[in-house]
Amino acid sequence: VMNAYSFIKGALFRKLQNIFRRHPDIGPIIDAESKKTGNDDPFTIEKLTEQVKKLAPDMLPLIGEMENDFSPALVVNRVPGDEQHVLVKNLISLCQYKLGLTVTHAGNLPDIPELRDYLLKIPLFLTSQDGKTYLDSVRAITRKILPPAHDNELQRRSEFSDEEVEGIIQFMETLEDSIFSGTSRNALKLKMYFRPAEVVDYLISRGVQHESFGERG
Repeated sequence: VMNAYSFIKGALFRKLQNIFRRHPDIGPIIDAESKKTGNDDPFTIEKLTEQVKKLAPDMLPLIGEMENDFSPALVVNRVPGDEQHVLVKNLISLCQYKLGLTVTHAGNLPDIPELRDYLLKIPLFLTSQDGKTYLDSVRAITRKILPPAHDNELQRRSEFSDEEVEGIIQFMETLEDSIFSGTSRNALKLKMYFRPAEVVDYLISRGVQHESFGERG
C-alpha cells in the first residue's frame, strides 16, 4: 500500500511541479510541500485550491482541469478467483485522505499458474482456455480505463514534445492580448504542460498558426 501510495503521490507532485514550477506564487508552495514527510499535515488538492484562490484566483480553472486530468487507476495483479484484494480499500482511502485524490479500482488480473508455461509465447497463451479468462479480465480493465474512441479524435494530434511545448509557450508571449480575450494567457501557457492539444485548438480557433501545430485532421 505504501509503495503504491508513494508512487501516486510522486506522480501527482511531478505533474503539479511541471505545470506550476514557473508560477511565482504557486510554484514555491508545491516545492515546499513535496519535501515534507508523511507525518506532516496532508496536502490535498482541496488545500491547494484554497491557497490558489487567495494567491492566484485566475489559476483556479487550471486546478480543476488538472484534477480531472489526473485520474489514477489501480489494477491488482495475480488475484485468486473473484477475491477482492484486502489492500485495495486501504490504498483508495489513503489517497483520498492524504492527497484528496479519487483512485479508481479498474479491476484485477487473475492468478493463473499456467501462464508460466507461456512466458515466451504470450499470444499463444491468450488463445488457450486458460488464457481466455486472463484476456477477458484485460479487456474489462481496458474498457473501464480508456474512453471510447471517436473518428475525429483519432485524426487529431494530441502529443507534443517538450521542445514543442516550450516553443509554443514562447510563441504565445509574442501574440497580441486580443487573442486571449475571455481567458488568461498565463493559464493557457501552464495548460500547455498537461493539455497542449486543447491550447493549440484554442489558438487555431483564434486564427493563430505555428509550425509546431502540424496537421490536425
